[in-house]
Amino acid sequence: MIYIETGSVSPAVNLAYEEYFFKKAALQDDAFMLWQDEPAVVIGRFQNIWGEVDLAYAQEHQIQVLRRISGGGAVYHDLGNLCFTFIVRGIAPGDLDPPRYTRLAQAALVRLGIPAETNERNDLLLEGKKIGGTAMALQKGRLLFHGTLLFDSHLDWLRAALSAPAWKVESPGTQSRRSAVTTIRSSSRVFSDMAAFKQGMKKALFEDQPVVEHAPAPAEAAEILALAGGKYRGWEWNYGANPAAKIEMVYPFPEGELSIRLDTNRGEILSAAIADTRYPGVHFAGVASRLEQVRYDRSEIEKAFEGIAWSPELCPIPKAEMLRYLMGSGPRRSPDSASI
Repeated sequence: MIYIETGSVSPAVNLAYEEYFFKKAALQDDAFMLWQDEPAVVIGRFQNIWGEVDLAYAQEHQIQVLRRISGGGAVYHDLGNLCFTFIVRGIAPGDLDPPRYTRLAQAALVRLGIPAETNERNDLLLEGKKIGGTAMALQKGRLLFHGTLLFDSHLDWLRAALSAPAWKVESPGTQSRRSAVTTIRSSSRVFSDMAAFKQGMKKALFEDQPVVEHAPAPAEAAEILALAGGKYRGWEWNYGANPAAKIEMVYPFPEGELSIRLDTNRGEILSAAIADTRYPGVHFAGVASRLEQVRYDRSEIEKAFEGIAWSPELCPIPKAEMLRYLMGSGPRRSPDSASI
C-alpha cells in the first residue's frame, strides 16, 4: 500500500491529488490518503450546485464550494473533518464491492475504541447519527473510494451551508439525502485532537501490512498544482458542469411578493422572468432580458447590468437589492439537519 500525504489544506489541491493518482499516475500498488481541508462544501459530480448549497451563506463565511469527480451528495469539509481516500487498481465492474472500504474505515475506528457502525448507504454512524459519508468513481479498472469523518467539525456551519436554499430547484441532478449528524469528539473522548486522531487512523488501517510513503516527484507536483488551478478553482468545472435546472425564488413582503424564475443549463441563464405584485404596472422585461445567455454568477450579472439606465419604470427595486435577490440572498429556512 502506498500512502500519499498531500501537505495541503486547500480543497482544490487535495481534490487534484485524488484525480491525478486515480487517473494519471503509474501506480505500482494501491494507494491511500488521509487529508484535511479549509472550510468547503464539496458537491458530487452530477449535482446542481444551486440546489445543494446556500451560496450566500458560504460566501459570507468564506466557505469554498467545489465539485468532485465522484458521484453522491454534498459534503462539508473543514479542519475538524478527516477525509480518507482509497485508490485501488485492477477492479472489474463485476468485482466492485463498495461496502468493503466502508467496513475498513469502520474497523479502524473500532480498533481505536470508537464504536462506529455502517448502514446500507455506506455511511459511518456513531450512536445512530452520521459521522461520515462515502462516494466513489470507477474508471479504466481503477476505483476511487473516499469518505469523510467528522472528528470535530463546525456543525453549525455544516448545517447552514448545506441547508435547502431559499428557492425551488427542478433538476435531473443527484439530490443529497439529509441526515442527523454528530462529531466523533462529542461522542467519544478517545482522542483529544485531530493530529492524534489522524495518526491513530493511519496506524489502525494498516497495522497488518507494510506502507510505503510516496512524495510526488517535481513533475507530478507541477501537474497536480496545474490541475488544482485550472480545474478545481475554475468556474467552468464547479458551476459550468451543472445539469439543466429551473430555479424559482419567491420573496414575501407585507405588501406582496417578488418572484424570479430562471431556466439554466451548464451554469448559464437561458431565460428569465421577474414579477412583483407590489408593482402591478411594472413588467421587468428590460431587466430579465439582460440576464439571457449570461453566466449565473454575480460578477457576470453585474456586468450585464452595466449601461442600464436604472429607473423606477424599468425596475423600482434598487440594482444592488435586485442583485442580492437574484443570487438567493433572501429569507432562509432554519436548517435542522444536513447531509455530509
